[in-house]
Amino acid sequence: MDRRHFIPLTAIAGLMLLASGCASLLPGNCERFADDRKKTDYATRYKLSASRTEDAVKQFPPLPRGTAAMTRLYRIGMSSKETHTCRHITIEKDLYLQRLPANGVVLEEVREIYTTGGGRIATRTENVTAQLARTGYYQAEVAFPIPEKTPPGTYRVVSRLLVRSRTHGTRQLAQAESQFTVLARR
Repeated sequence: MDRRHFIPLTAIAGLMLLASGCASLLPGNCERFADDRKKTDYATRYKLSASRTEDAVKQFPPLPRGTAAMTRLYRIGMSSKETHTCRHITIEKDLYLQRLPANGVVLEEVREIYTTGGGRIATRTENVTAQLARTGYYQAEVAFPIPEKTPPGTYRVVSRLLVRSRTHGTRQLAQAESQFTVLARR
């Protein structure tokens, strides 16, 4: 083959492969997304970071006497600020929790999604007591689905960490929020 024809054919073949790969990333592949949703675990999975725990222990004061649990840091963010329907985005979480071990408290995380107008459209409550069993710096990522019928607009994610005990009832330890925008389909 003549070298002059080889380079354009290689470039065309490369563009075709790129285009075919990108086609699966474009909005509109909702059938595959529906299948993925059935297989996706939407539970939060916290992981303890030993090195960040060491740093946080040095940075923050100790747990006050008589306190069962306290957060010193609670932050959430989104893997992407913009997305399309029929996709997942990831909610990223950072938490520094101080707590007494085996003290009979229950830790719950409540995640709510709100529209621009302030209407709540989704709520999920998870018991995270076993995952957050001791003082430490924790990180988590959790998939969040954007269904096909989601209208374009900006959405707000609010996450609350609650502590529940027999003696003190339920109280909020921390709250964090972030937002993302669902773009109109092309």
